[in-house]
Amino acid sequence: MMGDLQETRQRLEERLQMQVKTNLYERTPWPVRLGNADLLAELGVIRKRAASSLSTDFWHQQWINYQRSGGVTQAVFFLLMVSAVLFRRKVRGYFKSVETRQSTPSWQQRRLALLLLRRSFVLLCAAALLWLYDLLKLPHMDIRIARFLTDLVFVLLLVRWGTDFLNHGLNDSGRALQAYTQKRLLHALQMLLLSAIGFLLLIWLAGSESLLLLMARMAFEIVLLVWVVRFWRHWQPAAAQGVRLGEPAPAGTRVLLVQGWSYVVAGGALLMELTGYGELAGHWLVSWTKTLMLGIWAYVGWQAIQEWYADQRAAAKGREDGVSAPVMAPVGWFMIQMARLLWLFALLSGGLLVWSSKDFTTTTLTWFFNLAFAVGSLTFSIKGLLLAVIIICLTQVATRLGQNVLREKILDSRDLERGLRDSIVTITTYVVWSLGLLLTLGVLGVNATSLAVV
Repeated sequence: MMGDLQETRQRLEERLQMQVKTNLYERTPWPVRLGNADLLAELGVIRKRAASSLSTDFWHQQWINYQRSGGVTQAVFFLLMVSAVLFRRKVRGYFKSVETRQSTPSWQQRRLALLLLRRSFVLLCAAALLWLYDLLKLPHMDIRIARFLTDLVFVLLLVRWGTDFLNHGLNDSGRALQAYTQKRLLHALQMLLLSAIGFLLLIWLAGSESLLLLMARMAFEIVLLVWVVRFWRHWQPAAAQGVRLGEPAPAGTRVLLVQGWSYVVAGGALLMELTGYGELAGHWLVSWTKTLMLGIWAYVGWQAIQEWYADQRAAAKGREDGVSAPVMAPVGWFMIQMARLLWLFALLSGGLLVWSSKDFTTTTLTWFFNLAFAVGSLTFSIKGLLLAVIIICLTQVATRLGQNVLREKILDSRDLERGLRDSIVTITTYVVWSLGLLLTLGVLGVNATSLAVV
C-alpha cells in the first residue's frame, strides 16, 4: 500500500510540474466581462470548501488518509517537530549565550547570523522537516493542505529573516535616510506577509485559476508599483535631510541601479499580468523575493567568513617573538578556504534553484561537475579539479602542521644542531608534498608512473 501511494504521489507531482511549466509561458487573456454571477459563484465555492474543511467528515477522511499513507512515518515527523518546539528555549538560549560571549566588533556578522538562526529556529526546523518529507517522496494525507503548509512556512521564514535583518543587520541606525528606508521596508514586509497568506488561502479554497485570485494578484501588483513610486519620491527629501544633518551622501550609481531594478521588478510584473502572462508574473515576483533572501544570506555569510579570516590574520601577527605560528593555524586557514568554496557553491546552487526547478538544478550541477575537457592526451573534469584543489589545501595544512609539530614537540626537546633540525623539517616537507602531488595527479587522471623523476 505504501509503495502504491508513493508511486501515485510521484505521478501526481510530475503532472503538476508539467502543468506549471505549461501555464508559465501560456498566454491567458483577461476575461472581457466579469459578471457578478461569476464572482458570486466563486464566493459560493469558497464558502462551501471553507465550511467543509471545518466539518467532522472532512477530518474523518483525513484520518483515513493518514492511516493509509503510513501513519508511523508521519507520526515520527510530527514528534520531531514537537521536539523542536519543546527544546527551542534551550537552543535559543545557547545561541544567545554565544552572542553574549562574542560581543566584540569583530564578531558583528557572525552574531547577526546566529541571531537570524536563533529567532527562526522553529520555522527552520519546520522547513527542514517538510523538505526532508518531500525528498523521501512520502505520501501526503491531502496534497492541497501539504502545499499550503509548505508555502506558508516558506513565507513566514522569509519575512522573519527580512525583518530581523532590517532591525539588527543595518549599521548606523540613527541616520535619517536609513531610518526612513528601514521603516518603509518593514511596512513592505508586513504587506507581503498579509498578501501572501491571502493568496495561499485563495489558492487552497478556490484554485489557482480563480477569478478572485486573478483580481487579487492584479491589485497586489498595482499596489506594489505605487509603493515603489512613492518610496523613491519620498526618498529624495530624506536623503537631502540626511546631507543637511552632516550624513554622507549615498552613492549615486548604486542608488540608480537599485532604483532601476525596483522599477523593472514591479513594472515588469504588472506588464506581464496585463499582457496575459499572469503565471509568469507570479513566478517573476516570487523568484526575485527568493533572490533577495539569498542575497541577504550571501552577504552575511561572506562577511562572517571575512571576519573569521581577519581573526586568523590577527592571531598570526600577534606572535611577534619570532616563534612559528601555533599548531592549529593551518587548520583554521584550511577551514577558511573550504568555507569560501562552500559559499560559492551554495550561492550558485541557490541561484539555480531560485530561477529554475529542482530537477533542472540537479541536472545542471551534475552536468557541471562531470564536465570534461582535453589538453593534449589528458582529460580533465571539473570534479577532478575541485578534488585536486582540496587535496592541495590539505597538503598545505599537513606540511604546516608537520613543521610545527616537529619543531615544537619533537626537535626542540632534543639536543640537535640547528642545521640538522632544519634538514629534517625540509625533508619531511618534501615527502608530504610529494605524496600530495601524487594524489593530485591521480585525481586528475595523470599516470604518475610515466613521469620521469629527476
